[in-house]
Amino acid sequence: MGFFKGLFSDSSSASFCRFATWVALLFGCVWVSFIVWHLKTSLPALDGLIAFILAPYSVGKVNETIQKYNAGQAPNGQPPAKE
Repeated sequence: MGFFKGLFSDSSSASFCRFATWVALLFGCVWVSFIVWHLKTSLPALDGLIAFILAPYSVGKVNETIQKYNAGQAPNGQPPAKE
């Protein structure tokens, strides 16, 4: 099935960053569910968990932007501004 159609991609193939983000999201959901249901506690602070989940995708996007810039393209597809 096209590796889940490019893992719900914005390009034609799945990337490690999107895959790692989905794995981290599943881990976070299971972890929070375990804390709330099995330990009978209230919902923990989620700011660190959100940063953990978004980190792989953010690193991938920064890397993609740097590669485009080094190849002579600005992130919007235009040539970079001359200094």
